[in-house]
Amino acid sequence: MWDTISNVSSIVTCVAFLLYLTGHIWVVSKSKRTIYEKFTVIPYDSETDIEDEDNCLIVDDMGCEFVLKSEYGISSVNIYKVNYDFDSAGTLELKSRELRSSFSGLQQEKLFIRCDLGEFVPTTQFEIERSDYAIITFDIYESGKNGHIIVCNYKYKMTPKSFLYHLCV
Repeated sequence: MWDTISNVSSIVTCVAFLLYLTGHIWVVSKSKRTIYEKFTVIPYDSETDIEDEDNCLIVDDMGCEFVLKSEYGISSVNIYKVNYDFDSAGTLELKSRELRSSFSGLQQEKLFIRCDLGEFVPTTQFEIERSDYAIITFDIYESGKNGHIIVCNYKYKMTPKSFLYHLCV
């Protein structure tokens, strides 16, 4: 009789664990579209030179100066120069992508960047790996009308490592 009770309790424990694991995977998969945040891109308006800052990344000698920060922390930043061309339907199509610069070990701090941004068509692409191992890619360009920095083509990719991270947290 005790063997039967022991076997039933083992089966119930295994089923409960599998249901818990399945439910947790379902919740992470369902909410993976909402586990990201927009990165704050702020124009750098300061009397001091950007090169005096602690976390400074100078891609080009001349260009727009801005600050990049994230609430979740940034593990690494890759900056690419991209070339777009219009296809027959009139939409932008990526033609080439060249790594220009990278920076790692930032975490919760701000990154001060000087980069020559294109006007009207994005020429600079950021690929950011967050502290939770998710990879975010977005294009950035400067508005020719008013000089504001515009972020477009925002893509969030949950890697297997980030999926395991969110599964265990």
